[in-house]
Amino acid sequence: MTKENLLQHEFIGLRAKVIESSDPTLKNKVGMIVDETHNTLILEENEELKTLPKSEVKLSVTLPDGEKVRVNGIRLVARPADRVKKYG
Repeated sequence: MTKENLLQHEFIGLRAKVIESSDPTLKNKVGMIVDETHNTLILEENEELKTLPKSEVKLSVTLPDGEKVRVNGIRLVARPADRVKKYG
């Protein structure tokens, strides 16, 4: 997994931080992505689950090698399997 092919991969299991959001209560939320649907990412932060609308957030995602990549959530709007095919 690299920043060039990130959109071709599942996001479950990656660490993420909300760096921008149209919902100010989501800004700076940090945690592990534990689930993903067509329109949302589920972030576990301190044993609490937060639903992040993909179209309303910009994230900093930490890749397995420790590299941080900025991702505009609007590019993630799709079922994970469809997104993998789209960018594959």
